[in-house]
Amino acid sequence: MLFGLHPACNNLYCRSMNIVLFEEFPPQNLIPNGDYRAHHIKKILKLGIGDKFKVGVINGPSGMGTVVSITKEGISFDFQKEAEGDALFDLTLLIAQVRPICMKRILRDAVMIGVGKIVTFTSDTTERSYAESKLWSTGEYYKYMVDGAMQSGATGMGELLLEDDLKSVLNKYSWAGKVVLDVGEGNPSLAAIEELPTPSVLAIGPERGWSEAERGLFRANGFQFYSLGNRILRSETASASALMLLLGRLGYL
Repeated sequence: MLFGLHPACNNLYCRSMNIVLFEEFPPQNLIPNGDYRAHHIKKILKLGIGDKFKVGVINGPSGMGTVVSITKEGISFDFQKEAEGDALFDLTLLIAQVRPICMKRILRDAVMIGVGKIVTFTSDTTERSYAESKLWSTGEYYKYMVDGAMQSGATGMGELLLEDDLKSVLNKYSWAGKVVLDVGEGNPSLAAIEELPTPSVLAIGPERGWSEAERGLFRANGFQFYSLGNRILRSETASASALMLLLGRLGYL
């Protein structure tokens, strides 16, 4: 299932908005006072008439906005385009469902890092209720993705897809470079990887780890097994650490 874009929730509070993002610019470039972005510009950035801020469209152009007026209706700004858009890495994060509070962090970090696609599914060892949480059913996931993009200072935001299980994922998608993280004796360190063809995928399991059946599916589909050491990490820690390590080793950073 591919989640389409829709307006971010107005109760989103971005801890660090390094770019102000819209799905499309508002009519007459007027940000209503009730919009969280107006609050951020006035109360956090403390901008006044003539001040500039970085602004853009999700997966679209970016540039500098200049505050033209601040009225009871909202904030009006002029836009000067500087770039057409920001590229994403040709890398998919394949992440098993985890507790919603952890998944929020994973989504934010993966978008912030710049992965092109996030695919999540219910693993054999995952609590089934995770896939039915309000994070997905109400579209709450979206605001964490937008938060990650605005933190990054870039307009690029990868797509999110929700699948049933690992078998359905592997039957539906294909990649040239395939890496799966697994804590196990004999698995080489991810830091030792030297090359990986694109498009690539990095698979990270749930907190209880992969089942033997899932390990078999990965092997049958040509995945290379790696680890981040012998310590068992939280899924959100493993996700961010492995993505940055892999991108760095492959010369993307």
